[in-house]
Amino acid sequence: MHSKPIIPPKTIYSQTKWFAPPQGWVKVTVDGTVHLNGSSAARGGLIHNEEGKWLIRFFRSLGCCSVLFAELLDVHDVLKHAWSMGHRRIILEFDSDDIVDVFNKQHDALYGNTLVSKIRCMLSLD
Repeated sequence: MHSKPIIPPKTIYSQTKWFAPPQGWVKVTVDGTVHLNGSSAARGGLIHNEEGKWLIRFFRSLGCCSVLFAELLDVHDVLKHAWSMGHRRIILEFDSDDIVDVFNKQHDALYGNTLVSKIRCMLSLD
C-alpha cells in the first residue's frame, strides 16, 4: 500500500501596509467569509479615525449565504453605523473586486437588488 503525502495548497501573502485616513475622515475595513461547504458565513469590520484608533468593531454570524452577500451586508451596515455616528467622509477598504464591480455597474447579477439600491442611496447622500 502506497500513500501520497498531503501537500497543502500554495498560499499567496500580500503585505499591504495599513494607513490611517486623512484628517476629518474615517476608514472602514470590512471582510466576510463563507465556509467551504456553504453552511455558514460570518462578517466583521472596524471603523478607524484619523489617529488609527478604532471607533467601532463588529462581527456577526450570518448563517448560509454567499461571500458577495456577506460583504454587501458589511458595506451597508458599516456605512449606516458611520453615518449615524456623524461621519460623512468615509473611506471603504475591502478585498472584493466583485463589490467594486457592483458599484461601478459592471456586475449585472445584482441589478435591482434591494440591498445594493440601499447602499447606492447611502453613497449618494450629501
